[in-house]
Amino acid sequence: MAVTVERKSYYKIGELSKFLGLEPHVIRYWESLFPDIRPEATKTNRKLYTRSDLETLAVIRYLVRDAQFSIDGAKQRIAELKRSGELADLKLELVEYKDAHQSGSLAALNSLAPRKKSSKNAKAAVEEADEQETSVVSENPEASPEAYQTSIQALQSELEERQASIQALQDELEQCQSDLSSARAELEADQTDIEVLRSDLALRDSELEALHAALEETQNELQGLREKIDQRTPTNDSNVPYSSQAMLLLRLDYEAAQKSLRSLNAQLSEQSKELELIKQTLAQREIDLNNAQAELQNRDAIMERANELIASKSSELNAFEAQLAEAHETIFARDNELSSVHADLETRTSELEARTAELASANETIALRDSELASVKTTLSDKTSALDACETQLLEALDTISARDNELSSVHADLEARTAELATANETLSARDSELSSVHAELEARTAELATANETIASR
Repeated sequence: MAVTVERKSYYKIGELSKFLGLEPHVIRYWESLFPDIRPEATKTNRKLYTRSDLETLAVIRYLVRDAQFSIDGAKQRIAELKRSGELADLKLELVEYKDAHQSGSLAALNSLAPRKKSSKNAKAAVEEADEQETSVVSENPEASPEAYQTSIQALQSELEERQASIQALQDELEQCQSDLSSARAELEADQTDIEVLRSDLALRDSELEALHAALEETQNELQGLREKIDQRTPTNDSNVPYSSQAMLLLRLDYEAAQKSLRSLNAQLSEQSKELELIKQTLAQREIDLNNAQAELQNRDAIMERANELIASKSSELNAFEAQLAEAHETIFARDNELSSVHADLETRTSELEARTAELASANETIALRDSELASVKTTLSDKTSALDACETQLLEALDTISARDNELSSVHADLEARTAELATANETLSARDSELSSVHAELEARTAELATANETIASR
């Protein structure tokens, strides 16, 4: 089954765990077994996984979880896929990439609200799991190290996810700061352009005023020339002397003045158009400046919200670190309890050895009693033979036989006492055997507990 992953250059272990549905400790375990997984370490010793590492983990998960390969079988299968060139096709089938569509700062910050809610739900789930583990520990103290190890792993995973979330927020904050810096630079550039336009506008206004003054002066000169022409032009009723050369000069001056006036009018028209264009540009730049200022205020508000969210996430991270420290302290206390249990087990072992020595001594006593009983039986047999051989003598010596009978009765009594004592010794031996069996069973149970505890300590 293919997984859909956001296309990035590097991934944190929490992101891989989320995308692939694997626990972080499983990813670290596979990383130690498969040399193709080579994460890069940052300056703070945080591991960053590439897309190749992600695809390799997806292939391993498919082979181990779905195809039911063993670790060695998965290694052999990956080697075969490499030789046949089918590994790249399998990676394309198992991993699909998507591009991030929400790159804006507002969209990123708005998406943080449900993330915060989910983090609260995750925190409540972790607290509920802690309560359940506490109840399990109180009901079954022997299972407490494994339960607390699971709790620590869950807290570490949650801590890594929180750190990844805070890192993402910090990246967003850096992006917002970069955008804010660029916006401020653009705003300063626009303000500089507006100042330049305003100075240019003032210069053009002064030039326009100078042109107006020159136009008025030219018009005055032209009016004076017209008056001179009118004065110099002869009429039928006038006796003013007429000079054709002076009239020609006046007309030339008049035409030059008209040309200068038309040139000044054209320059004035061009300057007016340029001035109007500058005014329009200045108005547009002022509108852009207002928009940039509004955008800058919006970015400042976004930065404030991002700082608040980072502070909230940092406080949650500190709370999780405190919970992790408490879990470590609890594990340390459990280790101390395990050490006391180990010492108790050694004491019980020494007691068992003493009981074993006592049992060996009892066995030696029973063997000694058995040898004494065999000697009594041998003596009894000899005496029976002697009695058979001396039957005639016994018949003749009734007193002697009576004494022998009394002696035989005492021997029989002694034999019965020895037989009862042997039965008692057998019962004692049976009781010691059962006690030894129970002690051996208890020793095996303690040994199993000690092995489990050593495995837990080694894994930690």
